[in-house]
Amino acid sequence: MLTTPEVVEELRKIKVGRLLCIDWGSKNIGIAMSDETQLIASPHSILIHKNKQSTLQAIQKDILQWNIQAVIIGLPLHMDGRFGDAAITVTKFKDDLEKTIAPIPIFLFDERWTSKAIESELIKADVSRSKRKAVVDKLAACYLLQGILEALRTNKG
Repeated sequence: MLTTPEVVEELRKIKVGRLLCIDWGSKNIGIAMSDETQLIASPHSILIHKNKQSTLQAIQKDILQWNIQAVIIGLPLHMDGRFGDAAITVTKFKDDLEKTIAPIPIFLFDERWTSKAIESELIKADVSRSKRKAVVDKLAACYLLQGILEALRTNKG
C-alpha cells in the first residue's frame, strides 16, 4: 500500500480529469467526484450495498459515464494504523474493483476521521439523525476527496 504522500504524488501525474472517491460501508457506499480541473469535490451518490456484483457494476457505470481518471477508496484503519476487519474488506473490494475497471488506477487513502468529522459537523448544524444518516456517507467521501484535492495543490515536491 502506498503512503499518503506517495498517493498524492501518483495522483498529481493525472493533470486533468475527474477523480472518484468512495467511502466504503457495509450497508452504504458514499460516492464523491471532483470536477475536471480537480479543484472541487462534490457529493455524488450513495449506493446501497446489496451484493458485490451490483455494487461493482454501479461504480463502473459512473466511471464510464463521467470519464473518471482515477479512483480513491477511503481505508478505515484503526487509530494506531493497524488493519482491522473493515480495512481488510475494503482492500478485497479494491482488488475486485481493479479487475472490473482496469486500467483505471485505484488508490487506498487513510480515512480514519472522515465519517466522524462529518457526523460532528452535521450535529453542530442541528441536522436530524435521520437526515444525517441519509447523507453522511457521500459527504464523508466528499470530505476525503476535497482534502486530497487540496494536497494536490499545496504539497508539491
